[in-house]
Amino acid sequence: MQLSEEEASSLLPLTSGAFEPPADLTELEGISTGSVLHTLRLRHKADKIYTSVGPVIIAVNPFKPTPESTIERIDSLIQHDPDTLPPHVFNVARSAYSVMISTGRAQSILISGESGAGKTGERRAEPRARSASRRLRAEATPFPEPPATGLTPLTAPLPTPRPHPCAPQRAPSCA
Repeated sequence: MQLSEEEASSLLPLTSGAFEPPADLTELEGISTGSVLHTLRLRHKADKIYTSVGPVIIAVNPFKPTPESTIERIDSLIQHDPDTLPPHVFNVARSAYSVMISTGRAQSILISGESGAGKTGERRAEPRARSASRRLRAEATPFPEPPATGLTPLTAPLPTPRPHPCAPQRAPSCA
């Protein structure tokens, strides 16, 4: 991102002294465009590509493999309490899955970004995480077991959709 001279002069300075970039931007002492960009830049330089803003994850494409995207990293995330871990796309997927299982309600994850920003790479992390989850389920169960509610497991083929009973009925075609 390039800033004009006018935009650069309007940015608030960071606090003086050593700056350890927080994993969650809500922990910044003063939130400004400059402090957010500086934090993301420092975390990216340290191969910490995920930064959170409360429940939202910002992923900065490293354009190279990083330790954050290995099966070993996913394995380590599965074995720990998600509330004690740094931001990671797997934690978002695990949280959505856990809520879906416990409530029986569908969940959504929005991945947004410009062309070439790495959205497909993030989406590809989910099957690796699911695979790692299956391998470790016997040792440690990070996800609650599905209740006997008749919910379709994620790995089963989805049934043919039926129209909602309140949906307007279409007249059969005369052809």
